[in-house]
Amino acid sequence: MNPFYRIVRSCGLFVAIGISLSGSCLSMADEHKKTLLLYHSGLENFDSVYMMSLLVELENKLSHYKIKIINTGDLNIAQLKSQLEESESCVLTIGQQALETILATRDKTPIFSTLVSRINLDNLANSYARLGSRVTGIYEEQSFARQLRLSRAINPENKNIIVILGRKSRYYLDDYQVTTKKQSLNLIFDILKHQESPQQSLTRLSVNNGFLLILNTKQQYSDQDLQSLLITSHSHNIPMIGNKASDSKTAALASVYTPFRILAKETALGLQQTCTRRQLPTVKYAKYFSVAINHQLAKSLGYDSIDEKKLTKEVLNLEKKHQSQTENLKYE
Repeated sequence: MNPFYRIVRSCGLFVAIGISLSGSCLSMADEHKKTLLLYHSGLENFDSVYMMSLLVELENKLSHYKIKIINTGDLNIAQLKSQLEESESCVLTIGQQALETILATRDKTPIFSTLVSRINLDNLANSYARLGSRVTGIYEEQSFARQLRLSRAINPENKNIIVILGRKSRYYLDDYQVTTKKQSLNLIFDILKHQESPQQSLTRLSVNNGFLLILNTKQQYSDQDLQSLLITSHSHNIPMIGNKASDSKTAALASVYTPFRILAKETALGLQQTCTRRQLPTVKYAKYFSVAINHQLAKSLGYDSIDEKKLTKEVLNLEKKHQSQTENLKYE
């Protein structure tokens, strides 16, 4: 069993076995600390590296807060609302289910969210903003722009970029088109029909070269969908580019992704700004990233010479070049 899931309750705080966390037991000084409420929907649903790294980072960056970890499934909405109202607290939610549950309390405490896709986090933040709830956080995936740069780093001659849009992701089409045009690439898109699979959509497009960019929508890019899509994309010589590490494990030639330790560090920094400075930063992608390669796929597609470190460096170079060009345009 993963050591993180063997947890103990010590003085009201969950502590992962095998990690030494300062202040894990409440002292007299702890009584005067503010509270960081960390909500989740089941620890077994999340990667242990992320959760362990997150606890360490929170202890370091928010040492003047006592951390209380709560499974939203253990309390009803009224109890959660009462918990939020009774303490001067800061709130972190892990995963979409926990975020939705805390938002359902209609409490006005600012929420910092992590491990939620851009599409779902934007939708929830905008919907509940009208009710007075304030949400910020870090998107689960890396950006579409960085996926494009990764495709350019792999094969600068291949200008075709393909996206298959679903019911929610279609509203980002304008953003995708503008972002693709800025990188001098050609966007080919299709919107899934009712009950249609991504592989059916790709077959209908009849494109025989390019890169297919995976979007972070489980409704259309589940592991099962990706496995089926891999067969179709391979037959059309269209490698997939992911935005999470798991994409490369499943079906993508390569992915630009946020390492869990980096996500934990940036989450803690974002919470530090939200909790201690009472500033609500803009929802954003993680600043730092890495590249993962599916070497078996790379070999079968003729990309056996690509290297993760070199691709990461090239994506950064393309990003710096774009920023430099943008700055120059401001002063022309």
